[in-house]
Amino acid sequence: MIHLDQLIATLMQVVIDNSGAEIGALVLLEEDQLIVMAQCSRDKPCDLEKIAVADCATISVSVIHSVERTQETLVLDDAVSKPSFSTDPYIQQHQTRSLLCLPILNQSQLIGILYLENNSSTGVFTRDRLQVLKLLIDQAAISLEIARLYERLANYAETLERKLEAQTQILQQEIIDRERTEDALRQSEANYRNLLQTANSVIIRYDPQGRIHYINDYGVKLLGYEEHQILGRTLFETIIPDIELSGRDVKPMVLDLLRNPQAYPQGEGENLCRDGRRVWVAWSNQAIFNDQGEVVEILSVGNDTTQRRHAEVALQASEAELRSLFSAIPDPMCIFDGEGQLICAIQGNPSYGELYREEYTGKTLHQLYVREQADEFLSYIQQALSTQQVLTVEYSQWIAGREIWFSARIAPIRHEQVLWLARDITLQKQAEATSILEERNRMAREIHDTLAQSFTGILAQVGAANQVLTDDVEATGAHLDLIKELARTGLTEARRSVVALRPQLLEEGSLQSALHRLVAQLRTAAMDTTLYYEIEGAVYALPSEVESNLLRIGQEALTNAIKHAHADEIRVELTYDRNQFYLRVKDNGQGFGVGSIPSSEGFGLLGMSERAERIGAQLTIKSQPGQGTEMIVTVNRE
Repeated sequence: MIHLDQLIATLMQVVIDNSGAEIGALVLLEEDQLIVMAQCSRDKPCDLEKIAVADCATISVSVIHSVERTQETLVLDDAVSKPSFSTDPYIQQHQTRSLLCLPILNQSQLIGILYLENNSSTGVFTRDRLQVLKLLIDQAAISLEIARLYERLANYAETLERKLEAQTQILQQEIIDRERTEDALRQSEANYRNLLQTANSVIIRYDPQGRIHYINDYGVKLLGYEEHQILGRTLFETIIPDIELSGRDVKPMVLDLLRNPQAYPQGEGENLCRDGRRVWVAWSNQAIFNDQGEVVEILSVGNDTTQRRHAEVALQASEAELRSLFSAIPDPMCIFDGEGQLICAIQGNPSYGELYREEYTGKTLHQLYVREQADEFLSYIQQALSTQQVLTVEYSQWIAGREIWFSARIAPIRHEQVLWLARDITLQKQAEATSILEERNRMAREIHDTLAQSFTGILAQVGAANQVLTDDVEATGAHLDLIKELARTGLTEARRSVVALRPQLLEEGSLQSALHRLVAQLRTAAMDTTLYYEIEGAVYALPSEVESNLLRIGQEALTNAIKHAHADEIRVELTYDRNQFYLRVKDNGQGFGVGSIPSSEGFGLLGMSERAERIGAQLTIKSQPGQGTEMIVTVNRE
């Protein structure tokens, strides 16, 4: 059961923790009146004492009524400086800065208002925070309505139970009094009958054959009979249906109750009204014995639970509708804690993979994914929690034999928990890839039309210069000037082309995602080689030139391990320490003597060394014949 006070306290604590507010209040609409249900602050528990909005001194009443009237969100970055609120006594007195007032709607109907303040800073309630708050409040609106329904049902049931208990005790006392003395029974008969007739419960007495001897006015009215139409007739002839609407046959149970009433102190079931209606009644049964200890009558006191039953059915339908709504969400959505454990998941499209299955709640990322992708996802979660900012990332998964790309927004919603909302961007990625291919083709054509033409012209001018070199010094100078201009033009075009044709893998993401895709490609190409990819530490970005050269060094090391070292196991590791970054590629191949490679055959190693030197990194290569090779690049962050 959802407890309203507990739900409100939890909701307000989550809202204050995640919105940047210092104080806040939750206002709910009760019987067409706005009531402050909770007043909360960052440093102490919520005050859950109910108070009318007009009597509350800790909120701006005019702001509340403005949002009640417009049913639109009101965000003030610096309320005290807003001309429209210059006459508001609360804002002027408290010098209110950041203010947020958010309507809570359920099926387009206003059910409450969320009020938040931060008087220390301006502009606290940013768009990202507002998006998270709206998501929380939209979900909380349904829970609030359900909790209020539960509270009303619980209060109603508690009232009925108290009345039933009190009345049953009185009846039992009356029965004891009758057994003790007939005079006392006659003395209290009038009061007893008056109590029975005015009780808000069905009170009925019947014998072991089921023949009804007494029913009070409430029972007559509820069941639709006149008293003479029911007295003297049996339960089966009047109020007990042959079969309940659910299909349950209640006759065997009632017959057993008549034979052994002590075995049925309580029960609930359908009862038949004279006009054919069905009402649900919760019964308490008491056997009445004679002096010989024989059951002579059975006293049953019943409370009408039809409304509660209908509410339960409506609640079940509402829950089913809510689940159906969630299942219609096309994109996956889930909540993780700071250790990567799946708290809850809404799968959306069932083709999106195992992570988003609801039955996997409680499992960790490392139980659902291979290590490298689990580490990557965990680093995203930890980054969102450490910065308390909404993080947007892109990643791919192989699902049903094809690569699916997702763009995920990872929002911290409470301490050590994040909301992970993923969107399928595969078509967008495919369009980008097509665009990149077209751009590369355009660059190739442009190089052909610029560099190739420039170099052809240079060759032609060199030939002409050779012919006139000895005969005409002035003409030779003109040819040389033209050669210089053509060379300069070609160099400019070459530099522009090099910038345009930077590493393709890095165009699609960061270093760790580019290496991840490179390893995935090599796994497909090198079927006999096992590749491992691991990331340690919280991921951070390096300068683009550094990441570009690190990617090329990693590519060269992997190529050497597969093609030259003939390794059957390669391990790629990225280590993100606070002050240093390490790229490590280790294989179990044939190895070599580091100092024994001729310069003509060691071009790849020379290229890696030059790239490392270019970015100020340290390159270390460890290898012995027959003992594999380990390549380590160390980059200082300072």
